[in-house]
Amino acid sequence: MALSATLVVSSPAMARDERARLFASHVLALRNGAVAGEDTALAVLAGMPGAPRGDAVELWPPVFENTIVKLGRLRSPAPVALYYNPLLDIAVFSLWQKRGEQYRVTSTRAVPGERLAEVAAPVALQPPWTKDETSPIAALRGISANRLGSFRKAHPASAVEGGQEGVTFATAAKDMRAVLPRLAWNMAMRVQWAAERSAWLGPTLERIDDALAVRDAGTIRAAASGTDDATAEALARLPVGFTQRLRLDVALNGSGNARLIVASLPEDGHLYIFALCRLSGRSCGLQRLFLISLAE
Repeated sequence: MALSATLVVSSPAMARDERARLFASHVLALRNGAVAGEDTALAVLAGMPGAPRGDAVELWPPVFENTIVKLGRLRSPAPVALYYNPLLDIAVFSLWQKRGEQYRVTSTRAVPGERLAEVAAPVALQPPWTKDETSPIAALRGISANRLGSFRKAHPASAVEGGQEGVTFATAAKDMRAVLPRLAWNMAMRVQWAAERSAWLGPTLERIDDALAVRDAGTIRAAASGTDDATAEALARLPVGFTQRLRLDVALNGSGNARLIVASLPEDGHLYIFALCRLSGRSCGLQRLFLISLAE
């Protein structure tokens, strides 16, 4: 029995799994620290090539609230991690190194989503999905899948070779400059919410919360009549207390008087609730709710 236990514990597969779990815990700790605005995490982000000095580092915590975290090169002593925000189409690429029983981040750099697949790709000022007037939700799904697929292709989980920067410092600084307009757009949008909460936005969010809190498909359809049956049923089955933790992520002006609201849990970058409403005076009548998963 003792010999059998020793063989199991020391098996290469189990050792790799344990290393992967340890690495994941360190990667998530950096994410959580960034969300909380902890000094140690913000110091790492402030060291990215091209990062502006001073208070600009405070732009990053909201970005990390919606990140999808992906790991690569798990079998190497220098694995990599990607923090990807699908709503902003911004990523932070990080290199790590195993030192003793701990993993340490050795470098980070900001990357606009367009350049995860092509280093010199042109970058839009705003996230591309927000400019798709036909189907922004489908665009968000397609773009997110493309970005994460590019990372997986470049950094397979099974790769044994350690990660490398892949770009020069100048290129990384250029990427940061391409990211900054989206960070500024995100912050400007949040400032605008403060002014609009007393008008249409606050009451609309309350109506959404009230409808979801009942956890009844009929109530949800009554509040937003365009919501399809399958979505209403799925929203009604969300865990108890889910709505209390929802946080507003994006509020967009659509064509005409259309407004699109996006909310999620701050610790989750995969699941989103979209709400379409029509603005009339100081009220925005709910039309349809969507439940969107970006999980692969």
